[in-house]
Amino acid sequence: MRREGEILALNTRLGVGITLEEESLIANIGGVKCEELFIGDHAFIGSNVRILAPSVFIGDYTVIHQRTTIYGYSPVRIGHSCWIGQDTIINCTSPVWIGNGVTIGAKSSLWTHLSGGDVLQGFRFARTKPALVMSDVWIGPNCTVSPVRIEEKTCVLAGSVVTNDLSGNRIFAGAPAKEVTEKLGGKPFQSLSVEEKFAIARDRLISFDEDFKKKRGAFSVFPTISDWRSVYLGPPEPGSALTVAGSDNTFTLGGIVITTNDCAEKDGFSVFSVSDRRYTKRLTVEEVSFIKYLLPAIKFFPLRDPTEVYLKNKFNALLEEFGISI
Repeated sequence: MRREGEILALNTRLGVGITLEEESLIANIGGVKCEELFIGDHAFIGSNVRILAPSVFIGDYTVIHQRTTIYGYSPVRIGHSCWIGQDTIINCTSPVWIGNGVTIGAKSSLWTHLSGGDVLQGFRFARTKPALVMSDVWIGPNCTVSPVRIEEKTCVLAGSVVTNDLSGNRIFAGAPAKEVTEKLGGKPFQSLSVEEKFAIARDRLISFDEDFKKKRGAFSVFPTISDWRSVYLGPPEPGSALTVAGSDNTFTLGGIVITTNDCAEKDGFSVFSVSDRRYTKRLTVEEVSFIKYLLPAIKFFPLRDPTEVYLKNKFNALLEEFGISI
């Protein structure tokens, strides 16, 4: 872990390869220790980030860029392989659930409360409500999102103001945000066959492998101004002879397997399934480099996630009083 910021937490579970840059702080409101903190493998938290909440859960390979502020009195969960742009605000006065593979553009804000008006003088909008952003949602820069539920695969275009729940696999724009799906040519996510997914993932693996084998000394697996994707590969791992094999539903190259079958463990290999979008986490140099090579265009999530059931149960218990669930 490359840690230049500060963590104040009672119960922590920190993965490998985490970056916490300078002047960042993870704690509870008031600067006291948060009760629970989980940060997944190879998560990146940029400089001057403030995360102040009683319970914080951040998934594998999630990126939170500089000057982001996450604060409030309720738990916040940010899933695997999310990307949160700089200067974003996420308020968790009420619980916040952000699914896997979510993008929130720079200078956007996500709110769980309406406040500021004097209730003694009759202000009638003072309330809190959870915010739920489901998996694969894309929120553009400079958006304002009220305490709503945004269903999977929805796109919210730049500068939008979201005031109502949004249905899945649709496009919304404007202030207030209105659906513009058909104006922009249809749903943002098209249906791909398993065979099409397999072909795309196989070709990406072949392209990655060329770099991985030729440039093992040191290379950046995804050129960027930030160093979080730069991986020192070092010498070949013992016994890492090149393996190439293929069939109609499985392709193996090096220590990586692409398959159309449901994800399952295979000794000595990291298996990536295009059917259920899962992979078997082994945390080898090759596997980590491949995942970072794929991001942000392609996202896989771990087959075995020890926090998945726990977090869903925890948040559903909190959401019950609002009549909603994950």
